[in-house]
Order: sequence, then structure tokens, then C-alpha cells
Amino acid sequence: MANLTVSLLLRVKTSDGKRSYLKPVSNKNKIKHQWAVYQGVPTHFPGSTYSLRYKQGNKLVFKDVGDQLDVAVQAQRRKSAELAAKATGLHVEDEAEPEGWRSLDEAINTYLDEKAALGNLRTAHSYEYVLRQFQSVCGKQYLEKLTRADMFTFIRDQKERGLGDRTVYNRICTVDTFLKAVKVPKLLPNAEWPKYTQKKVSAYSPNQVAMLLADADTEERTLFAFFLGTGCREKEVQYACWRDVRFEDGTFKVCDHPEFGFKPKDSEEREITLADDLLDMLKERRKLDPTGKLIFTNGQGGPDGHMLRRLKTLALEAGLNCGHCKNKVGKSCKTNPVCKDWELHKFRKTFATLHHEAGVPVRTIQTWLGHSDIETTLIYLQAADSRSATSRNQANKMFGSIVRPRPELVGVA
Repeated sequence: MANLTVSLLLRVKTSDGKRSYLKPVSNKNKIKHQWAVYQGVPTHFPGSTYSLRYKQGNKLVFKDVGDQLDVAVQAQRRKSAELAAKATGLHVEDEAEPEGWRSLDEAINTYLDEKAALGNLRTAHSYEYVLRQFQSVCGKQYLEKLTRADMFTFIRDQKERGLGDRTVYNRICTVDTFLKAVKVPKLLPNAEWPKYTQKKVSAYSPNQVAMLLADADTEERTLFAFFLGTGCREKEVQYACWRDVRFEDGTFKVCDHPEFGFKPKDSEEREITLADDLLDMLKERRKLDPTGKLIFTNGQGGPDGHMLRRLKTLALEAGLNCGHCKNKVGKSCKTNPVCKDWELHKFRKTFATLHHEAGVPVRTIQTWLGHSDIETTLIYLQAADSRSATSRNQANKMFGSIVRPRPELVGVA
């Protein structure tokens, strides 16, 4: 008699980087979502997906059924009913894989393994989250079955989850990049992608930065002065090491730190000229930690992962919050460190703006920021152009020519 058992398993990625099929944890026949028995211990695996295991002839089949527990349970019931029907002689369309067709699940696994092999585990994890959602929503087993309608279904699903237009656009980019990598013809022309409003790149004003640093302690002042004086990204500051600072040349080098698993964006090293005042601050900081490796550390000597929280807390204490922001749980920035005006990335734009206003060539700013194309740098510099003295004089000239009284027209009816 044929084996009609259809097992529901949790497909997880364990701490050693391997993918395994594990038995879900259940209590009184109720499955605990994304929990499985691992090495004899109930363990939570966020982001894991469900799979069915059953016999198809003499072949043991594993079929992915997404990350939603209720959907997976329904798929298990349908497959059990299908196998039972076949066993009684009823005709059921066979699921045999068409010749030459490729499994969507296997393609995703291979793609993610390749991303992880490149060393950027954070990127691989974010790709996995998006692609598993796409796989679950489209419900297709083979790449050759994917259609334009699946992309629209995914867009609709993401919007129903409450995601913003830009986030939905970014996730479509992730799916499109994957499909291109596995040689699937483009399913959705760019003209049909979800639209979003391009946010204007803004910078802190010199007065804002001065007020922020005036309220900071020595460590905070050095940290945020470093952000301002280097234009570095958060991870670049988090993994900045003392050997990257060349005090004799007055420069800071953004480079690989394989011991921390860090690579610069686009794997491109660069050198940034440091102001003398920032160099002096770093020299004083080095005296406090003459043997340390990282410039900025947490309490245990490791990389500081709470820089954004420290910035928002300092902005609140300095009375710089806008007073209008609320986070997802309704906390107001009037009394909580949740103001959207204060972001670490904004220091990069401020760095670009202030150097542009000081007359530094755009190409030099592009190199310091590590931009691969000058168009991105020019977007950063729009804030500088709009608030420059030249732009203000031009605006005053235009507006004044209209609203100021003209002597030759005084008294004219």
C-alpha cells in the first residue's frame, strides 16, 4: 500500500549556515508558528518557511508552501486528500515536473547561497525575506510558471501589509534582480512598477549641528563630529578602526575589515581628508584607549550598534525635536526619542552640503562619499544650492521686483 503520509516541516537556516527540515513544535495539536525542535530543544526560527514532505511514486518530494502557517496547513490537507484520492483510483492530474522546468524553491536557495558566499550576510538575509514572501504569495512551483500577474499579486499583497510605496518598489527591485539572475524574462516592464514620491535630500543646518554638539558629552561630541567630518555611512563608522586614521596625513581610510565581516559599499576603498579640529578630537580620544582597535565601541569593547538611538536621545535632550512625529506605537517626539528629523544618514548630506558651500569640487566630494556616479552626489548637493547666498539673492531679486512699490507707479490709478 502506498505511503499517504504528508508531513509538514519547517525549513530553517541554522546557526552553522546550513538549511534543514525540522519538525514543528506543537502543543495540544496546535502548531507554534516558526518554532521547531532543533537538537532536542524547541527553538524559534524567524523568517523560516514551511514545506510538505511526501512520497510521489518512489521519489521523496519536498514542496515549499510559504511562510504563513494557515496557508501551509491548508496545503497539507489538500495534498493528503489528493494522495488519498489517487489511492482509491480517482484520476488526479499528476504533479510530475515538466522536462526542462526549474524549481522556484531550488532557484531561490541557490541564489541566496551565492549571495551569502560573497560575504554580505545582511544583504542575503534581506533578500531571503523578500523572496520567500514572493514565493509564498505567487504559489508557483516552477520558474517557467511565473507570469506578469504574479508580480501584480505580490505588489497588492505588500500594500495590504501596510508597506509604503518606496518599500514596495524596493521589494519589486529585489524580485526583479533575482529573476534576471536566474534567466527569467522580465515579467513587469519598468513603466508598470509601483510609483513613489522621491523624497528631497535634506541636510542639517549649521545651527542645528552646533546646538546638538553643545548639548553632547565628550564621547557623543566626538562620535557625531566624526559622522559630520567624514560623511561616512553608519556601518563605516561602526567598524572604523584606529589603523584607518593617518594622523600624519590627516586622512581617514574606509576599507575592508574581514575580522568583523565588514566590506565598504560596492567593495570600494576611499580616503577622506579630515579637518584639524576633528583630528585633535580623535587624538584626545586615542589617549583614553591607546591599545583598542575600534574607534567607537559599546560597553564590551565591540562595535557600537546603538548610534542612531544615541543621536535621537541627544536631539530630544537638546530640545531639537520637531514635536510633530509619532512612531508606530503612537509615541510622540515631544517627549520621546523618535523624531524623524534626526537620522545618521543626514550627516552625509550635511557633509556634502558644507563642503560644497566651502568650494570643494564636486568630483572630490563624490570620491569622499564613495558614490559610483556623480548624479547621486549632485542630488545630495541640491540642498546646498537651494540655501546658498546666490540662490537667495536671485529669489530676492525676483520677488522684490514684483512686490516692492515702483516710484513711477506711485499715485497712478
